[in-house]
Amino acid sequence: MSGGGADDLGRLPVAAGVPRRMDGGAAVLIPARLLLAATLAQAASRSFVAVRPGADPATVEAELSRIGSVSTVAQWAARDAGTRASANAGTLTAVMGLGGLFASLGLVNTVVMAVSETWP
Repeated sequence: MSGGGADDLGRLPVAAGVPRRMDGGAAVLIPARLLLAATLAQAASRSFVAVRPGADPATVEAELSRIGSVSTVAQWAARDAGTRASANAGTLTAVMGLGGLFASLGLVNTVVMAVSETWP
């Protein structure tokens, strides 16, 4: 982010990247401690947890599931992509419907012009 606004975090080190997709989605994941409290208050509540080497992921998942739903980053990304794909499909359907309507109007117009040339 670089706009000098209230949400400007300045220069941040890049720890990892998320592959860009046509359907959007998360571009970067940053620690919550880097965000302003006002920004966090407006954000959906999600926490990403790294499990220490040697820790049992099943035990960590069981403990965390007491306070909310737990999923892997891959599962979360798949759900996020599915939600975005559904919204994109609706938009594409509307655009294609309008394209079909305009094509139909063009066809009707062509037929009317052809018939009017031969009409007595």
